[in-house]
Amino acid sequence: ALSASEKAGCWTWALQLLHDLADDGLQPDLISFRCALAGCARELRWEASLELLGDAQSTAGARSPAAAAKLTECFNLALSACKDALQWEQAVALLESMLSEGPAPDGVSLNTAASSCAQ
Repeated sequence: ALSASEKAGCWTWALQLLHDLADDGLQPDLISFRCALAGCARELRWEASLELLGDAQSTAGARSPAAAAKLTECFNLALSACKDALQWEQAVALLESMLSEGPAPDGVSLNTAASSCAQ
């Protein structure tokens, strides 16, 4: 359902699904957050992206290499939302957070943050 909402651009529905999961005592995984973040990024909802990213970080817990890679993808989507919404300060803050607290930024992270500053 979250993947379908991402593809349809229904970011509000994706957020509601995540909240419903939590209300039902279920913990969304990083793939669920990634789908919701992709919808938010597509619609330039940078504030919602930052909120979701915080929730995704709380979910990540002990970071296996696979979880770190998925969390990096989540950060990259939030970076993209900030860049496209012309929120370069937020993009820089996200990159600083990645550098100081993890997950480690990848090439997409660095390029997206740099592009946000160039606009």
